[in-house]
Amino acid sequence: MNSKIDSFFYNSLKTRFAGSENHPQYQLWLNYAMSTNDRGIEILRTIHNFIPTVKGKRYLDIGSGYGGACIAFASEGAEVVGIDYDEKLLKLAQENHRDHPDLDISFRKIDIMVWGSLM
Repeated sequence: MNSKIDSFFYNSLKTRFAGSENHPQYQLWLNYAMSTNDRGIEILRTIHNFIPTVKGKRYLDIGSGYGGACIAFASEGAEVVGIDYDEKLLKLAQENHRDHPDLDISFRKIDIMVWGSLM
């Protein structure tokens, strides 16, 4: 992506938060969501304190939110599945993934509190 404006994720967030632009927390919400990939990189750095590489490993992100950790782990060659209960967040994670089309990530809607959904 050349800029934020070209980002599927950014444009989806702007649509998601449309109508909230005058809310005092609007910019905070937008900045937090946009920082998901940076936060994912920080999670990966912490993991590197325990294992040198995630390449070839499996990563399951329960409550994947905006998908930043999934993006980071897939960028380093992990096999990645992100699950979340919130369909709106899953759609945003998928838009984030669209900005990184070379990464193999599977996002799924699963309610981990419902036992049958895990089968």
